[in-house]
Amino acid sequence: MFSRNRRRTNARTQSTESLESRELLSATAVVVNGTLVIQGTNAADLITVTTRTNGETTVEDYGRSIGAFSTSRIHSIDAQLNSGNDSIKLDVNRADYGFISLNMGNGNGRESIEFSGRQVGTMKINSEIASGMLARLHSTKFSTIECRCGDDSAADTLSLHNNCTVDRLFARMGDGRDTLNIPNRTVVRDADVDLGKGDDYCFIAPTSRVSGTIRGGDGIDTISADSAARQRARLLRFERNS
Repeated sequence: MFSRNRRRTNARTQSTESLESRELLSATAVVVNGTLVIQGTNAADLITVTTRTNGETTVEDYGRSIGAFSTSRIHSIDAQLNSGNDSIKLDVNRADYGFISLNMGNGNGRESIEFSGRQVGTMKINSEIASGMLARLHSTKFSTIECRCGDDSAADTLSLHNNCTVDRLFARMGDGRDTLNIPNRTVVRDADVDLGKGDDYCFIAPTSRVSGTIRGGDGIDTISADSAARQRARLLRFERNS
């Protein structure tokens, strides 16, 4: 009898440990005091946040629902995606946000951010990924974009999209072959960008308006902006190390 009870106890313990392991491998999403908090795993996560026509904001990881909330409850987003090779897509065109923070962690692969929204107060991006980050940001208006990438040899890309207005763009791209893309009809009122070491590339479309400073750092850097773009960007300074 004692032996059978011990076997049952061991079976229950193993079952509990197995359940806990599965839970630890699952991304989570909750709303706390108006903030949608997304917690990733140490594996590769593929997070999708979508505002729906029914008034809900849904969160999925690899297509599996991990949360559904009233959009009116959410005023900010905080995503912590840990050390996997992660991707996050935010399709949130039916809401405005005061603050969005995306911490992409420090995995070994390339990570991606796709953002499509209306108005955002502050967007913060932090990535220490070893193989680089690709961030595409499309919004009608950003008050502030703050992007920090790790000091490594990874190639990081920060790309704004058409018809976007940014009051303040602060970017520290780290070492590596980095890219800053400012496409057509984009307005950046105050740029403070350091592309870091490496052979970096900055593109400013002819119909964009940019003011501030873009520093190339060490390496062979390329600034692509035609005479019309430079004429409109009279307050923009391009700085390169000699």
